[in-house]
Amino acid sequence: YKRQVQYITAAVINISSLSEENYDTLIANTMSYCSKLLKKPDQCLAVLNATHLFVNNHLVNEAKMFNCFKKCLQTAEVSVNSNIRNLLLYVHILNKFLYFLARGQGNLKPDDLQYCVKLIQEKLIIAEKEKPDNLDLIKKYFSNTKSYLQAKKAEGKLTEIEV
Repeated sequence: YKRQVQYITAAVINISSLSEENYDTLIANTMSYCSKLLKKPDQCLAVLNATHLFVNNHLVNEAKMFNCFKKCLQTAEVSVNSNIRNLLLYVHILNKFLYFLARGQGNLKPDDLQYCVKLIQEKLIIAEKEKPDNLDLIKKYFSNTKSYLQAKKAEGKLTEIEV
């Protein structure tokens, strides 16, 4: 189902012949489907991809986009607390934060990024003890994200973020 939700999200973003009311209805229905996925990790990733519905060529609603991020963080917390292997969700959320921040979209603040970085670092300590099968993948993905952040800091951007 998660692949279908990605396709629906992409299709909705690319539709250009709808009225604003119909577009809002499609967004609401898409968000509803994202939230109804049975597995929490799939639900988190679907809602995370749906953030694009609120900041695109047709619509800019940064408050709703930010609410999607909050919902993702809540869902990720439940997922990570039940299975540490889902820590990868936080790294996905951090990368999506960075995507929108780099594009100057969304009302995201460096504090939001810093919160996510600290959360990942704290959970990585737990993951080191529990040793999930995807620990190397999580570490590599987070390491690559930190390298990106350090490169941005070297450019004089995102200087408030401690990595």
